[in-house]
Amino acid sequence: RPIKRRKPAQVRPPAAPERRSSRLVDGAKAPDFYIANETASGRVTVGGDARALQQATQTATAAAGADSMDPLTLFGLGAMPEGEDDLLESERAAFASLRDAKRAKASELGIEGYKIAQHRSLAEVVRRCPTEVEALRACWGFGGSGVRVDKYGAMFLEALMPHVPRLRRAHAAAKAEYEAAEEAKGSEEGEAGGD
Repeated sequence: RPIKRRKPAQVRPPAAPERRSSRLVDGAKAPDFYIANETASGRVTVGGDARALQQATQTATAAAGADSMDPLTLFGLGAMPEGEDDLLESERAAFASLRDAKRAKASELGIEGYKIAQHRSLAEVVRRCPTEVEALRACWGFGGSGVRVDKYGAMFLEALMPHVPRLRRAHAAAKAEYEAAEEAKGSEEGEAGGD
């Protein structure tokens, strides 16, 4: 049996080390504060310019406020819910049905419920409102290898089916409500700018 020989690897000529930073390329300056010390328990000591630190704290607080938007705004922006708290009020009954089906199956199999599906997955199923297994694969936690869809997809679709017409009406109403609120907000800003 003949021995296959590998081609010799191409040797690249040594290059001078480079240190590039997006700040240098874009002309932005380094922040005026830094992490001076961090303990194993997560306690952080910050050093540097107090004014810059205060400004960064305000920016982080504003970003955290944006993360805690109401469910209607998240729906209008097309965001998928990450849990029951992010659902519209009209979606909660369908979520409860899916959660109950999951718990019953987990009890029957003697396994933990998260091994069947996580709450985030169920919340996204309620939002996407799939009626076929292939559409269910698009939901978070059901894609990938498709093992969960193959094992439990029919069960979840069956539990969701009685809620589908009501969910579709609720989603259409929520979309209209969001668009009306955005239109009202836009006209208020227009009036404020025209004064």
